Amino acid sequence: MPITIVNRHYPPNLGITGESAWDLAKYLIEKHQAEVHIVHINRSYDGGGQMREPVGITHKINTIYEGKNKFLRFIAGPLDGFLLILKAIKLKKGTIICMTSPPLLPFWAWICFQKGLFQQVKSKNQTGYIGK
Repeated sequence: MPITIVNRHYPPNLGITGESAWDLAKYLIEKHQAEVHIVHINRSYDGGGQMREPVGITHKINTIYEGKNKFLRFIAGPLDGFLLILKAIKLKKGTIICMTSPPLLPFWAWICFQKGLFQQVKSKNQTGYIGK
């Protein structure tokens, strides 16, 4: 079954949460032969972390703001989270793993779940939710 990881950052763009998403994707691919899709923002970031080659199938979306104005970035972050979740739902590529960046990303996933945009799937070992 395919899996979709949702996070703001993902290699080759720097960002510490992108490293966590990369580690998870690599583990799922290597240890479980999973088909891993990663939905992330298409932008460079002055954050930390190592430069890595992406693993899995990446799906980039554009942010609504790429500048350095802190107030506008504060506004753009939660909106980026909403757009990331919508993209993941529209992909319909298996269970969605929602990371924690940008702010409110898990909140938007919960709202979409409450609105019935996910369907429950069960296998013999797990229960998950995928986009309808």
